[in-house]
Amino acid sequence: MLFTLNRTYLKFEIELIPERPLCRNMATAITENLVMYLILRRDLITELKWPLGAVITQGAHASTACMWTYKDDQAVIDYTKDLDRMHKVTLEVANEEALKKVETKLQEAKVDHKTWIEDNMKVCIAVKPASREALKPLLRNLKLFK
Repeated sequence: MLFTLNRTYLKFEIELIPERPLCRNMATAITENLVMYLILRRDLITELKWPLGAVITQGAHASTACMWTYKDDQAVIDYTKDLDRMHKVTLEVANEEALKKVETKLQEAKVDHKTWIEDNMKVCIAVKPASREALKPLLRNLKLFK
């Protein structure tokens, strides 16, 4: 609706726009296609006997470092527009050598990522948020971390 207020000393118009649910959900629509992949080493638990909490923490470190490293990137900005709907997938590799192979594959494909190093070992890779379709060919051979 358009309202006009006329006074001898003041004249202005106010346009009231009804709330549109579609606008509130635009951020969700933008982020639905974005995913952040974490690739963790399984041997940290099975061979090196790290506590589960310590392994989870490595994923948190890698994720946080990746987000901060690429904080000005449009994909990261879009990914964080709807914080309650950020989507992450955690995948596993057998050991450090397998993690290095994934890292090389990401570098060759020019995919932005952050490799987290703990105790002088590469323990986790966080891939900058991107479309699932773009990353699927590079990561399809990896299993979910369970």
